[in-house]
Amino acid sequence: MEKQAVKPVRPDYPLHLDTGPNTRHFPSSFWNMPFRLLFSYLCIAFAWIIGSDALASKLIDIYGPQLAWLHSVKGIGFVLVTGFALYGLTRYLVNQAWQAHLHLHNSELAFRSAFIDNPTAMWVYEPEAGIMLEVNQAACLHYGYSRHEFLHQSPSRLSCGAALRFQNGYQTHCHKNGTLMVMDLTLYPMRYQHTRAQLILARDMTEQIQAEQALAKSEARFKELVSKVPEAFWVFDVTQQTHEYISPAFETMLEINLSQLKQDGSLPLSRIHPEDLPEVEQALAEPPATATELEYRWFTRQGEQRWLQHRAYPVVERGEMVRMVGVLSDITHEKQQQQRLFELANFDNLTRLANRINCHGQLAGACARQDPFHLLLVGLDRFKQINDNLGHDTGDELLQQVASRLASMQEEHSFLARLSGDEFALLLYHQELSIQDRAHRLSRALALPFSLSQHTLFITASMGIAHYPEDGADPDTLLRHGDHALAQAKRQGRHSICFYQHPPQAGLPISKVSLENALRLAWQDREFELFYQPKMCLQSGQLVGFEALMRWRLAGMGPVSPAIFVPILEDTGLIVPVGYWLIEQTCADLQQLAEAGAPQTIAVNIAARQLAQDDFAEQVLARLQQYRLPPQRLALELTESSLMQEPTRAAGILRRLRRAQMSIAIDDFGTGYSSLSYLKRFPVDTLKIDRSFITEMEQDPDDRSIVDAIIRMAHGLSMTVVAEGVETAEQAALLRQLDCDQIQGYWYARPMPLAQLTTWLAERQ
Repeated sequence: MEKQAVKPVRPDYPLHLDTGPNTRHFPSSFWNMPFRLLFSYLCIAFAWIIGSDALASKLIDIYGPQLAWLHSVKGIGFVLVTGFALYGLTRYLVNQAWQAHLHLHNSELAFRSAFIDNPTAMWVYEPEAGIMLEVNQAACLHYGYSRHEFLHQSPSRLSCGAALRFQNGYQTHCHKNGTLMVMDLTLYPMRYQHTRAQLILARDMTEQIQAEQALAKSEARFKELVSKVPEAFWVFDVTQQTHEYISPAFETMLEINLSQLKQDGSLPLSRIHPEDLPEVEQALAEPPATATELEYRWFTRQGEQRWLQHRAYPVVERGEMVRMVGVLSDITHEKQQQQRLFELANFDNLTRLANRINCHGQLAGACARQDPFHLLLVGLDRFKQINDNLGHDTGDELLQQVASRLASMQEEHSFLARLSGDEFALLLYHQELSIQDRAHRLSRALALPFSLSQHTLFITASMGIAHYPEDGADPDTLLRHGDHALAQAKRQGRHSICFYQHPPQAGLPISKVSLENALRLAWQDREFELFYQPKMCLQSGQLVGFEALMRWRLAGMGPVSPAIFVPILEDTGLIVPVGYWLIEQTCADLQQLAEAGAPQTIAVNIAARQLAQDDFAEQVLARLQQYRLPPQRLALELTESSLMQEPTRAAGILRRLRRAQMSIAIDDFGTGYSSLSYLKRFPVDTLKIDRSFITEMEQDPDDRSIVDAIIRMAHGLSMTVVAEGVETAEQAALLRQLDCDQIQGYWYARPMPLAQLTTWLAERQ
């Protein structure tokens, strides 16, 4: 029931009660009572004495008058003594009665005061006559009646006719405005004004009952909801180490009785997959301070494996975790769907081998590990004729048997995939057998007959081989070069094996003019690529930055050395727009690396023709501002020769960039002019030692002395020293002894494109 807002109605009193007895107005007859008693006593006594003496006087005349007088004096003295004693006794009794009367009256006043001012609704009711004798202010306010109106109520009227008498417990009463109220009555028997009555205390329980009813409805809805959802819920008291609540879905999901589960919470552990059990036990031993999610495999009584997901949420009160609330879900279907999607994305539906996407990922991982390996591509000869003449069903069956035969010969730690159609790929790491022997072994195996449903076929296979890192440092290059080798094998007459052959570069039968034209087309088509080589701090071993290196692959030739195409770019002037592109692309990659959590600096190489541009500094800073990068994130590397072509212009440009806090490095130090004067003239803060000194440093004492001198000189000028071309741990250890700051080379990391670099950074983290 809904309790309406009621405007209190004040009763038409305070009651005007008597303040008690007052000695000034107490009746005088009450206080004269002892005198009246004494006067009556004396009159009677004197009358008796006089009367008795008159009667006895005659007798005394006979015996002697003197004796009679003495007798009277004696009687009068007796009467006086007894009279005063009687007065004192009477006075004492009257005082005692008065004190008792005062105590009783004060008690009545205290009771009436507590009754009237009590915040609990009370009234005095005479059940025999069925009338109200008294009511307090709280009752009048709560029911909305005046005192006069309330005293004329009855149990039937207050309860809207639902009850004929008041009784202990709940009763539904009516407010004056008709609102129903649930009142909790407590009856005490008492005497009121010499009448047997009842003192009734009334507490309004309407809101509490409504709250209890709402709670009961909420619990009923919760139980109904819990019974219909597939998830199981539980509440665990951390302090008492007991389950406060476990939903019925646990019985269905875990096949365990709830009473047993409450007594022994470790029962489900016996059916968890052994590989997942340690993680579950650790989570149970250390309740998490934040919400956690745990997935594990579970075995039913029939031995079927299911996937369960457990989510736990801590409940914290006053800074301490008091309980855990958990949800248990059966995610087997989701896991099966995920596995199905993974298989569709990564495996060939016909042969169940890894597909091209999966192979690309395996190649990327192998390249990131930087361990040498071979990529062997297998192509079936004349497979198209088999499909055309015998049908696609026969062709599919043949592919399945080829895949099975290749898988049966797969070596440990190798990888097998179907790339497309009749083309398969194998990743082979170095073993005792050479790659030629392993390729011939596979070729001989595939030459054996294949027994199909309706045919027995003899086929041959051609193979192309590419080697990491000589034939490519990334998956796309390796696959492309492997395809070139496979195509060459098929051109040689099939059933042959070919290694990828690099097109000649130095001494190529291609003119400089042709290269220049190719470079112009490459610039128009943006065929240039950026590779990044990491740099390491020798003392801490931490990554400190990268160098951006430009790469170019010419169709039909493959990679062209920067030593060949960069001079052509400088001669033709293309180095200026290409250089700006290199800076802009580096800024874009810097932004992407920063978002991936790698806020290191990237250094770019600057040519002399670029420094000849008057607005070179403004162009560089504008590109940094375009990508919202601080200038400290980009470093410039210049050779000694480029600085000395126009030293005055170069010094001015570099000072503007240095004032913007950009780092300036001298590249290949020691191989050019090596004039100490320009170290003072130009705002340089980093020296890079040329690799020619590092390569022979261990065997040649002169090289070691030169390196030591460069490091000491640079440190004396407060410059950072970077050693290039470090390829062995011994070289790194020697440079550490010489107090070199940073190193760069194959021993730490090879140059890699941005995608591979991102993977490399993620693996390091």
